[in-house]
Amino acid sequence: MSIQNIIDGSTNITISRPAMTSQQVTRSGRLVSSSVNFSRPWRFNVTYNPGQRYTNSRGMVETLDYLDRRYTEDVDIGDTNTNLSYITEYQGDYANIMNTATLTNVNNYSDTITINVTSGSGSGGYLLKKGDFIQPGKTQGYPYTYTVVNDVPVPVSSGNVSVLVHRNFIPHDYPNTATFIGQSISYGTNVRFRVQMVSKPDHSIVGDQLFNSTSVYVLQEVIE
Repeated sequence: MSIQNIIDGSTNITISRPAMTSQQVTRSGRLVSSSVNFSRPWRFNVTYNPGQRYTNSRGMVETLDYLDRRYTEDVDIGDTNTNLSYITEYQGDYANIMNTATLTNVNNYSDTITINVTSGSGSGGYLLKKGDFIQPGKTQGYPYTYTVVNDVPVPVSSGNVSVLVHRNFIPHDYPNTATFIGQSISYGTNVRFRVQMVSKPDHSIVGDQLFNSTSVYVLQEVIE
């Protein structure tokens, strides 16, 4: 749980999810861009609170050194440390419907996810709002989280709802897609990010036995 401890004890988190884009200027002066909207991995630059006592951090440091840049960890932002919940919390109006919504259909390499809301409908308001976090099939082992691109009004009757997400759906071999069709949708602070450290700073002891990291921890989503 040490990567989670770094996030929970952070003073600053920089979040990026860059698209694979190339640009070139033609001889006629036109700017031409080419983008592949596929994985767009989550990347977090995390600054850990420098005010922690080293005696309370030794166990965490040991685990971090073991994990290094080899092992992955599923982490949350705002669940274990509710002070960070504003980053991922649900913005819609119908948590009761989302709690029973299930995944109906996905097309690999498509940026639309279809969810079923047969157990509920509403009048006015939004089922999901732009920027909400969703993760289909988390309890079945699906590791990838998406954000909603457009507001999704609550349907006036039960049925299927299409949700446009920020990147194309990423297939996952185990379990395969069929395993989590019909399974629940995790959302808000309940989503998880499967990350690995791609840059691990050195540790120092300063002042009155205070633990400090010499730079930021760089965490990136692992896409397999």
